[in-house]
Amino acid sequence: MNKSQRQPTNKPKDNKGKKAATNNTTCANEKAKHNDNREARPAQSGMRTGLLDTAPKKEKAVAFDVALFRTYTPLALQANGIDTNQYYTPAQAALYERFFAQLFTVNAYMNLTAIRSTTEAIVKHLVDSLTIASMIPQGAHVLDVGCGGGFPSVPLCIARPDIRIIAFDATAKKVEFVKGIGEELATANLSTSVGRAEEYAHKNGWRESFDVVVSRAVANMAALCQITLPFVKMGGEVIAMKGPNGLQELQVALPLIRTYGGETKQIDWTKITLKSPLLSSITGTPLPCTAQDAPTPENGCACTPIEANVTSPDQADNERTILCIRKAEPTPPVLPGTWAQITKEADKANGKV
Repeated sequence: MNKSQRQPTNKPKDNKGKKAATNNTTCANEKAKHNDNREARPAQSGMRTGLLDTAPKKEKAVAFDVALFRTYTPLALQANGIDTNQYYTPAQAALYERFFAQLFTVNAYMNLTAIRSTTEAIVKHLVDSLTIASMIPQGAHVLDVGCGGGFPSVPLCIARPDIRIIAFDATAKKVEFVKGIGEELATANLSTSVGRAEEYAHKNGWRESFDVVVSRAVANMAALCQITLPFVKMGGEVIAMKGPNGLQELQVALPLIRTYGGETKQIDWTKITLKSPLLSSITGTPLPCTAQDAPTPENGCACTPIEANVTSPDQADNERTILCIRKAEPTPPVLPGTWAQITKEADKANGKV
């Protein structure tokens, strides 16, 4: 049938409009019903219900065990060869406790650390941070690049009141947390700053201005040396707190370390395994025992006699490599470059380009 032969429709001309009006009325009713239901429901946690409602989505809170912290901390420090007479005095113990209590409280809604266990936090945060306390010269000016939730900067400023330390990170909320901790603990030797390391490394008062630069779990060594060595004075050093593969990372990074003025002929390094004293299966408290003088069932412990210096089941997770790189020559003025250039050089060193 041709266009000219098509029969005209028998529907009234205004039916289309009536149908549209009916649909619009239905939609309006459904929308109103939906809005009524939405207003009747309480706002869900973390949901934005208005411009001023920015409450963060809360994670499952984990309580900080104060009693366990007080009992377990000195044992963990002693098990790892850290001098409790020097770094765990009663005054220092009180400050560590207040810091960790606040860390656990804030961590319930801000991602400061993935560690939720009190004992694990003691070993992997406090003990780990204090493994370098004796390596820092007396009265040193220290920069912590990538401080995160305050490690190692906060434990170090408590353990070493003679040093001045700046906690530095690119994430403002983490720096704000550390700043608040410093104010709460009244630690006069801790200050904070937020920014990009590759940018601050070109600023007066920052470039080649620190006796020691520390960094813990920030980047692979090929990238890390580029954002730490420019801050170090001649004769100062970078203390890089690395995992089990630290020496392999060091070998890859040697050409870049040399380029940035680091000494490569002699680099001091230490490999350690963090030790975790075991907990009594009955009392939930640490066993302050050795194989020679162990608690017995008669004096309240039914466990097999063990040494307090026992590593956790996941030993590889507790392996650490501490690298100390001395600054021998000035860093070339054009370095470091942008973060893109830094990662490109690091990838090239690691054979990824």
